[in-house]
Amino acid sequence: MSEESSRALEAKVYDGEAYRPFGQMTAEDAEGRAAELKSLMGFGPTMRVRPVAMAWVELTKLMAERGAATVADLDEQTVVDYARKLWIVQPSGGIMQDPEKPGA
Repeated sequence: MSEESSRALEAKVYDGEAYRPFGQMTAEDAEGRAAELKSLMGFGPTMRVRPVAMAWVELTKLMAERGAATVADLDEQTVVDYARKLWIVQPSGGIMQDPEKPGA
């Protein structure tokens, strides 16, 4: 398993009640996150959550299609891709990169 996918799976995500690893999120949890973020969408700056809300919807559908009980049941690249879409991990090399940890 790559370091990036491990980091994504271990990243803490709020599930509506508590923080837990992204890899433990179920399709039901993802659906809840999508609903919560959709309810926050409005005009102006709050529209920025729309792509994240839609990514949670996509993840829910993908998990159902692939029969994944949790995010950890998905393949590594899918985990990494969705962790980025959902703002769970920062893409490497971005402006948020720690200068002390290049490539992290």
